Amino acid sequence: MIHSKDFAIKIDYDAEGPLVSVTHTPTGIQRTARPVSGQSVGKVRDELLEEVRGAIYNPMDFTIDYLLCGIDGKFECRHRLTHRPTGKSRSLDGHDFQDMLDELVTELWQEGIRA
Repeated sequence: MIHSKDFAIKIDYDAEGPLVSVTHTPTGIQRTARPVSGQSVGKVRDELLEEVRGAIYNPMDFTIDYLLCGIDGKFECRHRLTHRPTGKSRSLDGHDFQDMLDELVTELWQEGIRA
């Protein structure tokens, strides 16, 4: 839901100059803008990506908890990603953070909850 493969970026040129569009393909959320004087197309693209991501989920709603666990006399550190408003969480141990965030955001959207 939030991996790079979920976004389509299009850069067109016309008489007014470059036009950058970012679309989140699973939801159809789209933002379009033109660079202002001196601004790079890449900077516009990055700003649009952040804006579209912000329409999908709020990163401030997620926390990473570090838990110190005693197992068989050994202490191990465990990591958990939690969506604070719902309490839904995923273990990060042995998993990529971006994959677990994507999985959790996708589940929340499927349940009708804007993450």
